[in-house]
Amino acid sequence: MATENTIIPTQNVPAAKKIGRIKGGYMIAIESVKILSRNKSIMLFPLLALISGLLVAAVFAVGYLVIYGGTEGALEGMNETSRQAIFYAALFVFYVIASFITAFFEIGLVTMVSGQIRGRKVTFSEGMRAASARTGKILFWSLTAATVGVVLQLISDKSKMAGKIVSSLIGFAWGVATFFIVPVLALENETVIGSIKRSGGIFKNKWGEAIIANFSTGLFFSAILILGLVVFLVFAFLVAPATPVLVVSAGALVVFILTVIIASQAVEGIYRTIIYEYAANNVIYSGFPQELVVNAIKK
Repeated sequence: MATENTIIPTQNVPAAKKIGRIKGGYMIAIESVKILSRNKSIMLFPLLALISGLLVAAVFAVGYLVIYGGTEGALEGMNETSRQAIFYAALFVFYVIASFITAFFEIGLVTMVSGQIRGRKVTFSEGMRAASARTGKILFWSLTAATVGVVLQLISDKSKMAGKIVSSLIGFAWGVATFFIVPVLALENETVIGSIKRSGGIFKNKWGEAIIANFSTGLFFSAILILGLVVFLVFAFLVAPATPVLVVSAGALVVFILTVIIASQAVEGIYRTIIYEYAANNVIYSGFPQELVVNAIKK
């Protein structure tokens, strides 16, 4: 009998039970949270990514206000072409930094989860070292992703409705093609271009309903957020005159929302890694319900 952290060969996988997409998403969330509960340091990666992202966004927001804000903005007197060139250049830099932060911490998360799948306890520091060892690839990927992002933004901004639709479709296709980019960058010895091709190949050849299940997982966490908001609104209505209590409650609500966001990102990373391991390497984590994994892959 397999232990919790062993690898099960695909030939030993039982026939998949038919499960609904919503139920599958719910089960995925619960089982992934169980994995997260056994290694809570996984949450440090999305936490640090969120903090870093917020700091970067704040810096760029201040910069935008300084450059474009008020009647005495830094671009006063420049023509529209120069203004737009500076805007898109700044947008490119922002995309590069944001993509780098996201990929860096996701690679650390994937490294930890993959280690757990294969029976090794990978520490947070090991995950960080694995991400640090791939900074060159992460930077190249960030430049590539930022280039695509800015080009799509330009197409959308400069086009009428048809162009905006085309930009959205290309963006969707890019997202699909790079769905597995982080696991490939983290776990395979591929160049960035090779990783993009590899990611697209995995998705094309072996991916089925997992994206629907992943969406259902998002709905699961959205429901938790809505429930928390409803509880807060009801509580606020009942204690409206008590301003200090309301302020403390609002602070608790913010912490709750951030915690749910971080947990949902960690759970998504866990599930994506598990599915990647099955799709790419025919490896199934014995602690994860096999019918979920098998139903998510349609060869």
